[in-house]
Amino acid sequence: MMMKRWVCILLLGLVQGLWVYPALAQGVNAFVDRDTVAEGETLRLVIEVSGRGPSSDPDWSLLSQDFQVLGTDKSNQVNITNGTMEAKTRWIVTLAPQKTGSLTIPALTVGDQQTQAIVIKVTEAGAASTTGATPDIFIESEVKPDTAYVQQQLTYVLRIYYAVTPHGPQLSDPKAADALVERLGDDRQYTTQRGDRRYGVIERQYAIFPQSSGTLSIESPIFSAQIPDTHQQSNSNNFFGQGGFIGPDPFNSLFQTVRPVQVRGQPFQITVKPRPSNSGGGAWLPAENLTATESWSSDPPTFRVGEPVTRTLTLKARGLTGAQLPELPLPSSADLKLYPDRSATDTQANTGVVVGQREQKIALVPTRPGTFQLPEIRIPWWDTQADAPREAIVPARKITVTGVPAPSTPAQSAPVQQQATKNAGRSRGTERGR
Repeated sequence: MMMKRWVCILLLGLVQGLWVYPALAQGVNAFVDRDTVAEGETLRLVIEVSGRGPSSDPDWSLLSQDFQVLGTDKSNQVNITNGTMEAKTRWIVTLAPQKTGSLTIPALTVGDQQTQAIVIKVTEAGAASTTGATPDIFIESEVKPDTAYVQQQLTYVLRIYYAVTPHGPQLSDPKAADALVERLGDDRQYTTQRGDRRYGVIERQYAIFPQSSGTLSIESPIFSAQIPDTHQQSNSNNFFGQGGFIGPDPFNSLFQTVRPVQVRGQPFQITVKPRPSNSGGGAWLPAENLTATESWSSDPPTFRVGEPVTRTLTLKARGLTGAQLPELPLPSSADLKLYPDRSATDTQANTGVVVGQREQKIALVPTRPGTFQLPEIRIPWWDTQADAPREAIVPARKITVTGVPAPSTPAQSAPVQQQATKNAGRSRGTERGR
């Protein structure tokens, strides 16, 4: 492993000697894989730095007030797309909370930047049953929030606790009529104590989007497997693979007697509210946060008659998929010819919440000199945290066009349109490579 690490470092050094980083986007991002854990459980803190990473690691001793640092792992990644280099440095820190309650992961200094502080909740560990016995395998599940608007994201969290080795495990997905159910990311794995037994835990999360108001019934997944016909703890050779079960060491279990088990979590009844009457018209966008931004192919943009300039409009929402976000309205003007590219959508999961994005590129070609104004763009949305209407706004922009009026003959306007479309496509390719 050390040899591989030194080879990676050497290759990275050679690449840095051959390439010059072209205005790489610098930024630091910190997040945890779980924001609620039980006493005795662990969580992972992930810190990512875009661009050139710092020469030294953050000071992990700042975490020691409320956490024990069980391990750190650092990795470097370099991607090259269309001659553009993108570098990223990532640290994964395994933390064990030292007490219950609300704990704060403090802001950490990474180079000349700082991460945001993160608050997590640590609950008391589950107690043993009144008979003193704890099951070999059981399921716990929860749905957040307990009420929602139509098309608002619900987060379904499923946890499988196992104290013995499962053989041939199978797990179904939750089911809900008239709702979209999507799995969020990979399974999380950790251990916890329940009563006098140590359990491995597999946690899986789903996003559920109810499509109609009323009562939403969610059927719990079913977990079935074969387990040893004893009440022994699983041995240390038992392991899980990414995204699912692989099973035990076959040499230790060739002659074990097994018995079938089938466990299911609790069903849920969720009240789904209709769209509020004061939410306005247009697309219904219930989200935790929604922003609308613009960027240009050059900063600041320069406008000349007959020369295309690419404007990129981006909608980004926490709690909505990219497919749920609407197309952005385009202004109409006799002084500007607009050539929109096909919009691109993307959806990612971030700590149990989907983050959707829609990006629209438009080539603007001025037809005469002068001063013009691009009107503001308003996108109404519903703030599910404050339960109130909001608007995402791209402010109006005044532009000044220089040059002389372009001839309006069809023979000369066609090449302009072709060049505008070509520039928009080139700009889109560059953005995707970043």
